Amino acid sequence: MDTNSNFLENRCNNCLMPKHAVKLASDGSNCSYCSPKEFRKDITVAEDFIPNDNRGLTIADIKNLAQKSREAFNHSYDCLIGITGGRDSTFILYYIKKILGLNPLAVNFSSIFQTEEARHNMRDATSKLGIDFITYSMDSIYFQKLAKGFFIKYGEFCSPCHKGHHYTLAKFATDFGIKVIIRGISSKIDLNRMDAKYFNYFCKSEDEFNDRINNIASEFNIKQEELNRHYNLNHLHSWKDKSILTIDLPDLLQWQYEDIQKVLEKEFDWRYPKGQFFHCDCKLNPTLCYQEYCKHGYSEKQIVISNMLLSKDISLKEGHEFLLSEEVASASAPANIDDVLKCLDIDRKTFDEVINKFWNIKGIH
Repeated sequence: MDTNSNFLENRCNNCLMPKHAVKLASDGSNCSYCSPKEFRKDITVAEDFIPNDNRGLTIADIKNLAQKSREAFNHSYDCLIGITGGRDSTFILYYIKKILGLNPLAVNFSSIFQTEEARHNMRDATSKLGIDFITYSMDSIYFQKLAKGFFIKYGEFCSPCHKGHHYTLAKFATDFGIKVIIRGISSKIDLNRMDAKYFNYFCKSEDEFNDRINNIASEFNIKQEELNRHYNLNHLHSWKDKSILTIDLPDLLQWQYEDIQKVLEKEFDWRYPKGQFFHCDCKLNPTLCYQEYCKHGYSEKQIVISNMLLSKDISLKEGHEFLLSEEVASASAPANIDDVLKCLDIDRKTFDEVINKFWNIKGIH
């Protein structure tokens, strides 16, 4: 990581992307990342894995659809909101309840990777807003087998959580007859403009997800009984009701960082772990950022911060401060690595082997 003294001279003056990752303009005023058109992409995991139904809809349309759905099916909830205890989904919860006046059901997929701060934020926000809240977990032994197998064989541990989250939303929307699912992910706050190679680590389809499970089942003692018990989770698309709309609400809003943060601090007892402001809901995120840093010399946090700079959601000074406080500082494992390895049920030797095999350490400091 750049030291404070030479930080700016090693980065684009406009978006703070590191100079080794981009082509700088001759005057340093912008770079290949923040210049318009050819280098800017709008890609998200959601578009590939679980697409949204945003096209052509407005906020007024969504409110109307939710209210009509509740009346038609005579149930208690207008919509279902997937929450993680992170900043974006917590603000969406507030917006739906307080601004739109809807009565949502809040649902969370709980994994062994969740931070205590995230659990606190979910309990606190749903309680203060008077929103019913359901937490769902898949079998912890099965989940750990998936996470361990995916990490050792494919170098990533996120796909089981992605799948669990989307399954949880579909399951409870179906159980309660809710026809509108609201998510807090979008191209505005997810990893838009990102090079597509960042997505190569994660499953981009249900078929790929199940192929990976089949490939690791024998080695990681995943039994047929476990696969049968989790059939609906592993094969979500085979039964999910196509009439249920999935809306990524931030795409339809002005997503201003400062305004969102002020709301959270005013309305709730908002908490986040040190160094995890952007992804405070997952204790493995610093490890993912470390892996990305080993391969690219920067992590997804750099991309999120650069996107916020380009959207004028934060100032250059704030971007500088966030990078110094949150970006990995060197090619050394994060401070909570022992807790992470315990979650994954692997030792440090195995962890180092995976990093060297899949993440191609560059040693860029």
